[in-house]
Amino acid sequence: MLQTCRDNYRRSAEYGQSLPDFGNRWGMFKQDMSTRIMSFASTAEAIEFGQLRCNFDHRGMVNESDRPEIEMARRLLAYEYPRHAHLIDSFSDTSVSTPGTYLPLVTRGGASVLASKILYFHALYVLTILTQIEKVTSVCEIGGGYGNPALLWMNCPVGPIKTYCIVDLPESLFFSEVFLRSALPDVEIKYVHGDEPLDESRAGRTIYLMPIQHHSKTSRIGFDVIVNTGSLAEMPDAWVAFWSDWLERQTARYFYSHNYFGNPVDKLFEGRATFAP
Repeated sequence: MLQTCRDNYRRSAEYGQSLPDFGNRWGMFKQDMSTRIMSFASTAEAIEFGQLRCNFDHRGMVNESDRPEIEMARRLLAYEYPRHAHLIDSFSDTSVSTPGTYLPLVTRGGASVLASKILYFHALYVLTILTQIEKVTSVCEIGGGYGNPALLWMNCPVGPIKTYCIVDLPESLFFSEVFLRSALPDVEIKYVHGDEPLDESRAGRTIYLMPIQHHSKTSRIGFDVIVNTGSLAEMPDAWVAFWSDWLERQTARYFYSHNYFGNPVDKLFEGRATFAP
């Protein structure tokens, strides 16, 4: 599996000349990921790096002292989304995640799930969208991190989700591919290359991993919703404009953005969060 993911990365490592500059923040992350990809000795090592060292989210290590905070997050989610409270106990982390980043949690129905610090924050994305769109069968995500939101969508009992597409840097897609192939062995993972046709007639459930340089191919797939969580506000303004133009060419009726805005003037990072709300 690790060799397959590396081969896909090698084939996609060349970027088109028309893309904006990556800027200092993501340019640094891109370089670091590129260096590390060839050094992993196992899928577990790659997953650990993606979950704990790539700054994709705020997962972190946990112990028993974190249990009250995690259980409080679950209760708050049920309070915020009473109509979908019955879905909350269906969300779970996966045992292929890095050991020590999740705890076993007993649900109200007596079942056991695995819960990390980030689990119910990612579940918030899913439930927010389901309050606005009654039925979601296809999702496109701008920047998928190591793949955890995709995992929750593919395992969500509402749907079912038939098509999920992540558009991202090839370096980031490497970590998504390793994680999702490990966590979802029964779901087809299709890595999109420029010299291959995009098969839209796939019968089974499919996750498309779309390198950023092939972004125009998304218009061939119909999506119910396009999402971005936690990265638009970190992008240089040229990339915010790039994604805004890209959105105009898509067929999805809905765009869900969960990003920071109103940051202190001394913590603007690269962007001004003008697209965040």
